[in-house]
Amino acid sequence: EAGEYVGAPIVGRRWYDQVNAVTRSIFEAVLPDVEQEFLLTSTQGSIPLRMGDPGSTPLTVQVVLRSAAFEFPDGDEQTVTLEGPNEVVAFDVVAKAGGPQTIRVKTRSPSGRDLGEDQNLAVRTTAVNSVALWITIGSGAALLLLWSRRLVRRPKP
Repeated sequence: EAGEYVGAPIVGRRWYDQVNAVTRSIFEAVLPDVEQEFLLTSTQGSIPLRMGDPGSTPLTVQVVLRSAAFEFPDGDEQTVTLEGPNEVVAFDVVAKAGGPQTIRVKTRSPSGRDLGEDQNLAVRTTAVNSVALWITIGSGAALLLLWSRRLVRRPKP
């Protein structure tokens, strides 16, 4: 139907802007809900993302997670076909560090085009970093030795 606009793209601008606006609103409706905060009580866990409503037509989208603070053993991207509202896409994660972290969530069309803006997912990890734990134990032992040395060298009146 848009063949007549090939020679006059400015005339057809309103037509394909409308097509882009309609398809964008459909794809943006399936973006995941990242308003919640996740809590991992160990270094490994699963992050479930609740997707939006694709409407009456099933949509295939690609969900990509990116973070320097987490590893994704099964891969950081999944292609899913959404057939109804509130479908869940789960990602297995391994935390590299404890505390509050951010995972960037990107949703793409099957062709690889970004759908909407990247979203930030808040994840808090209560897992203990083993390197930090050993440094803390070593520092505590060194302070204890220094303090005990002071008690031994104290002159008696």
